[in-house]
Amino acid sequence: MLTFHTFRGTWQNRVDAYIALTNFHKDKMVQAGLPKDKIHVKPNFVLPPKFKAETNKLKNYALFVGRLSTEKGVETLIDAYAQGNLSIPLKIVGDGPLDEALRQQVQTRGLGEVITFLGRQSKATVLELMYNARFLVFPSIWYEGFPLTIAEAFACGLPVIAPKLGSMAEIVEDGVTGLHFEARNSLSLVTKINWLITHPQAVETMEINARCTYEAKYTPEANYKQLMEIYNQVMNKTKSESEKKS
Repeated sequence: MLTFHTFRGTWQNRVDAYIALTNFHKDKMVQAGLPKDKIHVKPNFVLPPKFKAETNKLKNYALFVGRLSTEKGVETLIDAYAQGNLSIPLKIVGDGPLDEALRQQVQTRGLGEVITFLGRQSKATVLELMYNARFLVFPSIWYEGFPLTIAEAFACGLPVIAPKLGSMAEIVEDGVTGLHFEARNSLSLVTKINWLITHPQAVETMEINARCTYEAKYTPEANYKQLMEIYNQVMNKTKSESEKKS
């Protein structure tokens, strides 16, 4: 199929536009041979969270939300806690194939008092946990597409520690909406966690920036506007090309 459509020029000539989730995604599509001028960037969106109360944030724990599998980098996070002797409580939300092994590792390394596994939780509970956390750790070791977890964190005004890797390095702006660390590097992650713990005023600024970023880019309204702009560009281009031919 790929050989046939490449030979026929389907991807270059018979598609008016492509939509990529990030500029990183766009660059990968160009590397794969798709025409750069036909690729538009539009991220995913999430609904605004609703809370019963919006005062007295707890902010006394770190949070991980995701599938408990190798590519999500949970092992790097647990190793960071062990090597860095981190004391800020960590709540891990999610399940997956590494669930039992990770729980055993936490107990074996003497981290049972600081790391808590909450298992799979409802969307409402996850958002409440995000709202009350000090920061989210997103230690994925693969490129990711566009993680809705990060957009949800921003919607809750929650800074994110993410690796300087793939789409995550683009979505999380280092020093603005969170911090970057070196992917797979536990000690690099320790440094970033400790920095956020010891710079509460900077965290408060990042909280504001995260929420502002959500409102500017990741609301349903903002997403709809971006999508319609892409549609209009494509229709205007098609109309112009048709007029030239006639």
